[in-house]
Amino acid sequence: MPVGTADKARKEIESTLGGRQAAIEFDVVSNPEFLKEGAAIQDCMRPDRVVIGTDNPRTVELMRLLYDPVTRNHERLIVMDVRSSELTKYAANAMLATKISFMNELANLAEKVGAHTNETDTAPCFLAPGELRTMIFTSCPRWVRQSISLRSEKPRN
Repeated sequence: MPVGTADKARKEIESTLGGRQAAIEFDVVSNPEFLKEGAAIQDCMRPDRVVIGTDNPRTVELMRLLYDPVTRNHERLIVMDVRSSELTKYAANAMLATKISFMNELANLAEKVGAHTNETDTAPCFLAPGELRTMIFTSCPRWVRQSISLRSEKPRN
């Protein structure tokens, strides 16, 4: 959702409540999802990270209570302001797209020079974060994955 959506939602709710002359306390939270394709249920039940965008300390505590049963690592629950939270989703998607594009280009280069992508991806720059290889290769086009799996049959010395 675009940066500023939570602000628009807040104004709409305030306008509606004002029109009804209702004094109801509420808060709008930005809580972007980071689900991997094919793993939505697992990612919901055991999220790698949870981003909470709010400026209200009471709301932070309510969101912590909400996520408490499913957060494996409470250090991965990140609290920030609403607009930063909305932008975080764009940043994560852009970084993933960059990683995928880079690995696709590396696979193309490996094919042209006879290198083995399954070996070059074990270089230190590809080991962090741990899920990088899985995310990249499950996101690559099928022909790239096939090329990589065929090349992985090369005997090691």
